[in-house]
Amino acid sequence: METIKCIRCGYENQDDYKFCMNCGAVLPQKDKASLNENFVCEEDSSKVTEDIVDFDGVSATEMTSYVKNNANKILPKFYTMEKFGQKVSFCFPVFFLGIIFGLFGISMWCFYRKMKKLGLISLVLGVALFLADFLFNFNTTSQLVGGFASLLRDSLANDAGFSGTLAQTAMENLIAQYDSAYIRIFSFINQYIGGFVCPILIGMFGYHLYKNKAIKDIKELKNVCPEEILLHEISLKGGTSKGLLVIPILVYLLTTALPFVSIIISFLSVI
Repeated sequence: METIKCIRCGYENQDDYKFCMNCGAVLPQKDKASLNENFVCEEDSSKVTEDIVDFDGVSATEMTSYVKNNANKILPKFYTMEKFGQKVSFCFPVFFLGIIFGLFGISMWCFYRKMKKLGLISLVLGVALFLADFLFNFNTTSQLVGGFASLLRDSLANDAGFSGTLAQTAMENLIAQYDSAYIRIFSFINQYIGGFVCPILIGMFGYHLYKNKAIKDIKELKNVCPEEILLHEISLKGGTSKGLLVIPILVYLLTTALPFVSIIISFLSVI
């Protein structure tokens, strides 16, 4: 199989690739068909540069500098969306994070990719839904834990032993008493809307939102930065941030710790 050598890093790619699998740069195209795909075909392939592809006025070089991590996988998706005018290009990282962590997972991906506004919205909604679900379930949880603790305390005080059947009956009665429609509604919103529907939607449009942000940021920098430092500034503006990623992770850990703290407090207040 013939290969195409990347003019940026020298990596040997398959001849049907448009972007380098190593660095994401646009590859020289030797066949005439490439003319129909907005690539320029030169007799001397060494003259073909990665700036041939244009993302709404932003060159592939600039876009590669902005995306940085996994540019070889993300830029072909950007190119396909630009070529066919699509907004949907499924983003599996944000989808899987959303399925595992709900809106918190979506926020993690957004902050990691420096999409701060969308990340903050996802984080606030995630906290709000979780707290609403928690508050509506708090009374039920407190009663269940309190009932269990009281049963344990009385059994030990009377030296009557601990009856698993009796405890199970008491718990079932409490669940039946406090399992209200409000609890089920908020649990549904938190678990299925926040943990399933939103990850699918953001997964479908995540790359579209990221591409638009990249184009906007790069154009703003091109208006104020000298040419000699432009790529450096683009690289600083884009890329990824492990520091920002810490924010949603800490909020997730603190928020999800509330039920365990409430259970411990309810248990200790009875025994």
